[in-house]
Amino acid sequence: MTEDRLVFRRLFVAGVVLALAGPVAAQQSASMPDQDEQKLQVRAFEGVLKTSIENAGARLAKRASQFAPVELAFDASPAVSGVVVPDVGPVFDVQIPLILQTGLALLQRQLEKSKPGQPVAEGPARVASTTVADDVMTKSPVVAAGFDPDREYTAYVREGLLDAILDFPSAFSVKDGEWLTIIAREFDRPGNVIYSTAPRKMILKIRGADLTAFRQGKLTRDEAKQKIVDTRF
Repeated sequence: MTEDRLVFRRLFVAGVVLALAGPVAAQQSASMPDQDEQKLQVRAFEGVLKTSIENAGARLAKRASQFAPVELAFDASPAVSGVVVPDVGPVFDVQIPLILQTGLALLQRQLEKSKPGQPVAEGPARVASTTVADDVMTKSPVVAAGFDPDREYTAYVREGLLDAILDFPSAFSVKDGEWLTIIAREFDRPGNVIYSTAPRKMILKIRGADLTAFRQGKLTRDEAKQKIVDTRF
């Protein structure tokens, strides 16, 4: 084979390789922005969920101040992490801080000193479960006064998470056959005697198709809330 033919064959093979590699590289470069955008959406929604938990704590502290001049505090900042599971959808783990017992104890002592008056505003009408151990505040002066911090905190958290699901910008896409899932739970505290019982989990899920229907105006807000599956584990 002559040298010219060898050169031609090499150039031909190189051309075929480049021709085949071109579409693959184009597909990879086209998919990367989608992945980056998806990650940005997940990070943004993590911030939204964290803010909703912080707002729930602020609402509870404001509610407590209506019964006694005590500022409730929490033992940590909320922590949120999310991941998109293929063929399942985005899943977010939300760790909820607990109410510091020192603040609750001070609130109880304040209420023991004087008969509490009626609060300025009423708390949530419906509560599904508690965030802290159920017996922590049982029969306490706080509960006797009509204020159950544990239950109301859970209600505020749930309300905030529901609003986050429905109000987050529509740019956050969930495929029709997938679910947006939020798993809310207490911080894990091994060895803590006060919170030795296993924490319960609040699991909120909505189908991508239902979320899309709400954003397109095909479902009212109340109808969309009814589509959110609320389970406890």
